Amino acid sequence: MANVFIFAAALLCLATSAQAQPKPLSLPVIGQTVQVDFVFDNAVRKTRDLPTAALRAARRKMNSGTQLSTKQLQSLADAGDGLAAYRFAKLLEERDVPDPTGVAAHYFAIAAYTGRAFAVPPLARLLKAEGADYGTSRLKHSLNAMTVQALSGNGAAASLLGQMYADGSPFGYDLAKAESYLTMTKNGGSPKRLIQN
Repeated sequence: MANVFIFAAALLCLATSAQAQPKPLSLPVIGQTVQVDFVFDNAVRKTRDLPTAALRAARRKMNSGTQLSTKQLQSLADAGDGLAAYRFAKLLEERDVPDPTGVAAHYFAIAAYTGRAFAVPPLARLLKAEGADYGTSRLKHSLNAMTVQALSGNGAAASLLGQMYADGSPFGYDLAKAESYLTMTKNGGSPKRLIQN
């Protein structure tokens, strides 16, 4: 019954249609409360969700397989397109330039917020490698994205969050949260292996 409630609460958070604004949410995680500071809820689910004709045209091009400019990709990502956010984050990583403020992590988090589960492993890898140096806002954004994924039933996200809380980095040491997230893990996969991929 608790799992059904967690899943329903996560779906409710993701389904809200208002523009992205901080929203305090208390979501249960097996016997305790997790505070999600805000939910990224301006996700682009359809091309018509985009505010301008230029963005709509860019999304159509991207979805048809046409290469977009870096600027177009970033504009789509900033407008809430999760696939564009993921691709832009990958481009940032490929540049192999130091990223002490976590810009790539920011875009992986947008992708994760918008339901792109495949953004969780690279986000977790960046958080483990350099997240301790990120600012408070960047860490909060990343933690919220990972939490939404975990509460939506993503076993990898739950496992990775559990490991991060157990290791104490980058979100601080919290054994109770570590145990809660690890208990949520359904597939029992190795968190360390997921981060390295």
